[in-house]
Amino acid sequence: MPAATTVDVWTGQNPNRLIDVKAAVAPDGAFSGAFAMPAGAFTQDGTDGPMTLFASLQSAQPNDFSLFSTLVQALGQHAPAGRVTVTLDKPSYVSADTVAASIAGTDGSGKPLAGKVVAINVYSTGHAVVEHEADTFTSPTSWGVAVKQNVQVTLDATGHATYSVAANAAQLSADQQVTVTATYGTGSTAALGARSVVVYQAADEVFLLASRTVYVPGEVVTAPFVVEARTGQRVPNAPIAYEFDKTDYQGSTSTTTVVASGTTTTDANGMGIVHVAYTGPVVPVELRVKGKDAAGNAFQDVKTLYIAQDPNSVFSGGTSGILIHMSVAPDKIAYGIGDTAHFTITSPAAQNVLLSLERGRIHQYRWLPLAQGDSQLTLPISPDLAPGFTMTFSYFQNGAYLTEGLPVLVNNSSQLLNVAVTPDMPAYAAGQTAHLTITVTDSSGKPVAATLLVDGYDAAMSSYKLDDMFSIGQAFFTPAPRGTNASSSLVGIGNFGGRCGGGFNQGQPATTNPGLPAVWLTGVTTDAAGHASIDVPIAKTPVRLAFIATTSATSLGQAEVDLAVQ
Repeated sequence: MPAATTVDVWTGQNPNRLIDVKAAVAPDGAFSGAFAMPAGAFTQDGTDGPMTLFASLQSAQPNDFSLFSTLVQALGQHAPAGRVTVTLDKPSYVSADTVAASIAGTDGSGKPLAGKVVAINVYSTGHAVVEHEADTFTSPTSWGVAVKQNVQVTLDATGHATYSVAANAAQLSADQQVTVTATYGTGSTAALGARSVVVYQAADEVFLLASRTVYVPGEVVTAPFVVEARTGQRVPNAPIAYEFDKTDYQGSTSTTTVVASGTTTTDANGMGIVHVAYTGPVVPVELRVKGKDAAGNAFQDVKTLYIAQDPNSVFSGGTSGILIHMSVAPDKIAYGIGDTAHFTITSPAAQNVLLSLERGRIHQYRWLPLAQGDSQLTLPISPDLAPGFTMTFSYFQNGAYLTEGLPVLVNNSSQLLNVAVTPDMPAYAAGQTAHLTITVTDSSGKPVAATLLVDGYDAAMSSYKLDDMFSIGQAFFTPAPRGTNASSSLVGIGNFGGRCGGGFNQGQPATTNPGLPAVWLTGVTTDAAGHASIDVPIAKTPVRLAFIATTSATSLGQAEVDLAVQ
């Protein structure tokens, strides 16, 4: 912006704005300023409240009204009645396990909360896992379903107690993140301790891979899958059961019926396939594949299939991300740049289609003649196809325009950095300084010269979530939405956008757990060996440290570490 521009930073309504700051724009286009938090931003009952801070240009042009905003949390008066910590007996569990949580409490002076009562809550939320061949990125959540609420537990004379709960108290047939919280006191003075952990279905996982979604009764369903150990090794010769489930809803109740079932086995590479003619009812069904690990723990995966007499009635011509008439079998789960991908395309009729490789825009396109039955397609995976694309088929059938496709994963592991953080002590006392060594390497383990952002804060602010920071790599290295054949002609080209706007519900912001910042470093650099070191002052509470590493070539990595306080 021109240096003569003034920016008005404000909140509240005229003429009695809570904040009204005029900031001049510097030659580089930046503006800055400061203000005291106004008393009117805080709630009388001591709870936290959001304050929206607006910035608008002060321009001589009457129609220039550029408006921007950010959210500031106005923290109420918090004087915790004590300190509560939660520790768990295992770093992870399977569904059949029991979670044993150790609760410890002290008052404001550090003395045990002897004989005091804490309230226990247990929450469950989904935990996404993907096959090891595909890149994975952290997506933390602050939401969960309460499966145990307000369980009263009395601490012993030393301020300790143990609480046990079934790992699968939520009774889910899926991996989940379970959080155990312990609260002492009420309102703004409540002391909260929490710990999250992953509860896996079993030691093995099964993943249904991308495949056709829409079928006509009598057609052969082809659904490939892979079985892997959690450590990444494929599981050969694994017996797998499959079934097609139909669910009927009557008011608030549902009844699930198995309309077809069978068994199959993975090959020597852990790959398997459901290949069977569907003869059940014409309704949406769930294809469920199930197995057991060596200890007898069950695992499963589910995919929705749409059964219709007229497949074209299920989805409009704008939906290009699913297969409706054709089946496509890739030779890999995910590809790397430089690979040659081989696909077997099964078409119901001999026809010419427009093949396009799309990710927000069309990267490649060509006319593709398909025979009735199987046709082979070879594609070189060029750098512009990372981090994935949709193989889209567009054609006319009986005078109707159709588009269907298959998402194809392309890994970017060469762009992902490994960030390792080593504290000099396992735990610290209040007033000590923690010395940490940071090592940054590339995907092959070679040291990398990188710049680091380090954010340290009171660990209670995150309630010890497994991950407190979204993956920075996810912003760059996951396939962008694509919809070249389906966009509005007005706005939002390439992402199914339209002139008339969104309409989805925005989630409320998570409750703030106030705490103190421990360290904020924006220019830490590693040496030629990929090493750097930092010092972190320790106050009275555990510290969570978040690290983001970047290079000028847009290689990215991150890590989170908790520093314990004795």
